[in-house]
Amino acid sequence: YLFDKIEQKFCLANWSTRELQGCEILDASSLHEMGEAGLWEQVISQGQPVIVNCFEAEDNDPTAFASLERFVSVPVLSNQEIAAVVILANSESDYGSEEILELTLLADLTWKIVEHTKAEEIKALQATALEAAANAIFITDANGVVEWSNQAWSELSGYRMEEIVGEKPKILVSGEYELGFYKHLLRTIKSGHAWRSEMINRRKDGSYYHSDATITPVKGEDGRNTHYIV
Repeated sequence: YLFDKIEQKFCLANWSTRELQGCEILDASSLHEMGEAGLWEQVISQGQPVIVNCFEAEDNDPTAFASLERFVSVPVLSNQEIAAVVILANSESDYGSEEILELTLLADLTWKIVEHTKAEEIKALQATALEAAANAIFITDANGVVEWSNQAWSELSGYRMEEIVGEKPKILVSGEYELGFYKHLLRTIKSGHAWRSEMINRRKDGSYYHSDATITPVKGEDGRNTHYIV
């Protein structure tokens, strides 16, 4: 069961094939609010595993929909908060601390895989959005070395991504600005603030182009700039 802390609801994510046989819960979108979730609530309220080796469900308990005889239920944590409840049921022998440890390790590993998959999906979506953006965009590392650019930027500057990656944006310098202009730019972004200005840059063919430029620092967990989005 996934647990929504804000809505205070449990959502059935999956049951094993064996437990679904003769089980009245067949809809993976089944919801149970706190106060109606029976023993699953104990895991949330206590914040620790629950073992029941002689089980008799109440009529309004969602666990009554399955033929449970004994079970162990453990919380799954995400960012120090309970995100799900995992249940192992109907062993031929009573459950104990060994099963709690094994189920906790398995649940934590599974949840890490789920979160990693979600993170990769978000990254892919963000990359697609950046590539499809109408605005010209490139990204540098903390030292100003270009790591990526989108198609719109290639069309504006005349440089293919393969030509700009590994280079610094100084290849775009038009010569229209004094050194103080660039010192102010660097001082602003290195302090963690976004910088905005109209700029004149130079294309690959030597012609000039005007743009409303914004340089935004991206910070890591330690608060230091790791990248710049231009």
